[in-house]
Amino acid sequence: MSTEEFQSLEPLLPLPFPLERRNNLRPKLCVVIPVFNEADVVARTYKEVSAVLNTIEIDWSILFVNDGSRDNTATILESLFQQHEHVAYILFSRNFGHQAALTAGFDHADGDIIITMDGDLQHPPKLIINLLEAWAEGYDIVHTRKLETEGLSFKRSLLSLA
Repeated sequence: MSTEEFQSLEPLLPLPFPLERRNNLRPKLCVVIPVFNEADVVARTYKEVSAVLNTIEIDWSILFVNDGSRDNTATILESLFQQHEHVAYILFSRNFGHQAALTAGFDHADGDIIITMDGDLQHPPKLIINLLEAWAEGYDIVHTRKLETEGLSFKRSLLSLA
Protein backbone atom coordinates (compact mmCIF):
# COMPACT_ATOMS: atom_id res chain seq x y z
CA MET A 1 0.00 0.00 0.00
CA SER A 2 1.38 3.38 -0.88
CA THR A 3 0.91 6.53 1.15
CA GLU A 4 -0.95 8.08 -1.81
CA GLU A 5 -3.91 5.88 -0.84
CA PHE A 6 -4.13 7.80 2.44
CA GLN A 7 -4.01 11.37 1.16
CA SER A 8 -7.54 12.50 2.00
CA LEU A 9 -7.72 15.11 4.76
CA GLU A 10 -11.14 16.26 5.75
CA PRO A 11 -11.92 18.43 8.79
CA LEU A 12 -14.82 17.08 10.88
CA LEU A 13 -16.33 20.56 11.03
CA PRO A 14 -15.57 23.82 9.28
CA LEU A 15 -12.50 25.33 10.87
CA PRO A 16 -13.14 28.53 12.86
CA PHE A 17 -9.85 30.01 11.64
CA PRO A 18 -7.38 29.31 8.83
CA LEU A 19 -4.63 26.78 9.44
CA GLU A 20 -1.13 28.08 9.92
CA ARG A 21 1.62 25.90 8.53
CA ARG A 22 4.11 24.92 11.21
CA ASN A 23 7.70 26.01 10.70
CA ASN A 24 9.26 23.60 13.18
CA LEU A 25 11.57 21.90 10.70
CA ARG A 26 12.66 19.13 13.05
CA PRO A 27 9.97 18.33 15.62
CA LYS A 28 10.38 15.54 18.12
CA LEU A 29 7.98 12.62 17.63
CA CYS A 30 7.00 9.95 20.14
CA VAL A 31 5.01 6.95 18.93
CA VAL A 32 3.08 5.41 21.84
CA ILE A 33 2.26 1.73 21.37
CA PRO A 34 0.20 -0.10 24.02
CA VAL A 35 0.84 -3.85 23.98
CA PHE A 36 -0.80 -6.80 25.72
CA ASN A 37 0.47 -10.33 25.12
CA GLU A 38 2.13 -9.24 21.86
CA ALA A 39 5.35 -11.29 22.16
CA ASP A 40 4.84 -12.76 18.69
CA VAL A 41 4.67 -9.37 16.96
CA VAL A 42 6.29 -6.65 19.10
CA ALA A 43 9.76 -6.96 17.50
CA ARG A 44 8.18 -6.85 14.04
CA THR A 45 6.15 -3.80 15.09
CA TYR A 46 9.35 -2.02 16.13
CA LYS A 47 11.05 -3.00 12.87
CA GLU A 48 8.21 -1.75 10.65
CA VAL A 49 7.58 1.49 12.56
CA SER A 50 11.27 2.35 12.80
CA ALA A 51 11.73 1.59 9.08
CA VAL A 52 9.18 4.31 8.27
CA LEU A 53 10.59 6.76 10.82
CA ASN A 54 14.12 6.30 9.50
CA THR A 55 12.98 7.55 6.07
CA ILE A 56 12.00 10.99 7.33
CA GLU A 57 14.01 13.78 8.92
CA ILE A 58 12.62 13.80 12.41
CA ASP A 59 13.85 13.10 15.92
CA TRP A 60 11.81 10.15 17.10
CA SER A 61 11.24 7.61 19.84
CA ILE A 62 8.89 4.72 20.44
CA LEU A 63 7.31 4.25 23.85
CA PHE A 64 5.78 0.82 24.37
CA VAL A 65 3.32 0.44 27.26
CA ASN A 66 3.08 -3.18 28.38
CA ASP A 67 -0.39 -3.54 29.84
CA GLY A 68 0.34 -6.48 32.15
CA SER A 69 1.23 -9.06 29.51
CA ARG A 70 1.59 -12.62 30.77
CA ASP A 71 3.67 -13.83 27.85
CA ASN A 72 7.25 -12.92 26.90
CA THR A 73 6.44 -9.33 25.83
CA ALA A 74 8.35 -7.71 28.72
CA THR A 75 11.52 -9.64 27.91
CA ILE A 76 11.34 -8.65 24.25
CA LEU A 77 10.75 -5.00 25.18
CA GLU A 78 13.81 -5.06 27.44
CA SER A 79 15.84 -6.50 24.57
CA LEU A 80 14.61 -3.79 22.19
CA PHE A 81 15.42 -1.16 24.82
CA GLN A 82 18.95 -2.51 25.24
CA GLN A 83 19.57 -2.67 21.48
CA HIS A 84 17.93 0.55 20.23
CA GLU A 85 18.36 4.05 21.63
CA HIS A 86 14.94 5.10 20.31
CA VAL A 87 13.01 2.58 22.45
CA ALA A 88 11.57 3.05 25.93
CA TYR A 89 8.86 1.11 27.70
CA ILE A 90 6.54 1.12 30.68
CA LEU A 91 5.51 -2.09 32.47
CA PHE A 92 2.15 -2.34 34.22
CA SER A 93 1.92 -4.79 37.14
CA ARG A 94 -1.37 -6.14 35.75
CA ASN A 95 -3.78 -5.51 32.90
CA PHE A 96 -5.43 -2.11 33.38
CA GLY A 97 -6.85 -1.84 29.86
CA HIS A 98 -6.03 -0.14 26.59
CA GLN A 99 -7.18 3.34 27.65
CA ALA A 100 -5.07 3.27 30.82
CA ALA A 101 -2.08 2.22 28.72
CA LEU A 102 -2.67 5.10 26.31
CA THR A 103 -3.00 7.52 29.22
CA ALA A 104 0.31 6.34 30.70
CA GLY A 105 1.89 6.71 27.27
CA PHE A 106 0.61 10.29 26.93
CA ASP A 107 1.81 11.09 30.45
CA HIS A 108 5.34 9.83 29.75
CA ALA A 109 5.77 10.64 26.05
CA ASP A 110 8.51 13.12 25.26
CA GLY A 111 7.77 14.89 22.00
CA ASP A 112 6.21 17.78 20.14
CA ILE A 113 4.02 15.23 18.37
CA ILE A 114 2.50 12.06 19.80
CA ILE A 115 1.13 9.33 17.57
CA THR A 116 -0.61 6.25 18.97
CA MET A 117 -0.66 2.90 17.23
CA ASP A 118 -1.77 -0.61 18.13
CA GLY A 119 1.00 -3.11 18.81
CA ASP A 120 -0.36 -5.70 16.39
CA LEU A 121 0.18 -3.55 13.27
CA GLN A 122 -3.54 -2.96 12.65
CA HIS A 123 -2.54 0.63 11.94
CA PRO A 124 -0.23 0.75 8.90
CA PRO A 125 3.06 2.43 9.91
CA LYS A 126 3.16 4.16 6.50
CA LEU A 127 0.31 6.37 7.74
CA ILE A 128 2.77 8.09 10.06
CA ILE A 129 4.02 10.14 7.12
CA ASN A 130 0.50 11.38 6.33
CA LEU A 131 -0.19 12.19 9.97
CA LEU A 132 3.01 14.23 10.17
CA GLU A 133 2.13 16.06 6.94
CA ALA A 134 -1.28 17.00 8.38
CA TRP A 135 0.41 18.23 11.58
CA ALA A 136 2.82 20.34 9.50
CA GLU A 137 -0.16 21.88 7.68
CA GLY A 138 -1.42 23.13 11.04
CA TYR A 139 -3.82 20.49 12.33
CA ASP A 140 -3.49 19.90 16.09
CA ILE A 141 -5.35 16.59 16.20
CA VAL A 142 -5.32 14.12 13.34
CA HIS A 143 -6.99 10.73 13.35
CA THR A 144 -7.52 8.04 10.79
CA ARG A 145 -10.52 5.98 9.84
CA LYS A 146 -10.80 2.97 7.65
CA LEU A 147 -13.03 3.61 4.64
CA GLU A 148 -12.88 0.18 2.99
CA THR A 149 -13.00 -3.30 4.41
CA GLU A 150 -11.46 -5.04 1.42
CA GLY A 151 -10.39 -8.59 2.22
CA LEU A 152 -12.72 -8.98 5.20
CA SER A 153 -15.53 -11.49 5.27
CA PHE A 154 -19.03 -10.14 4.68
CA LYS A 155 -19.97 -10.67 8.35
CA ARG A 156 -16.86 -8.88 9.64
CA SER A 157 -17.33 -6.06 7.08
CA LEU A 158 -20.88 -5.60 8.30
CA LEU A 159 -19.77 -5.52 11.95
CA SER A 160 -17.08 -2.93 11.19
CA LEU A 161 -19.77 -0.56 9.90
CA ALA A 162 -21.63 -0.62 13.22
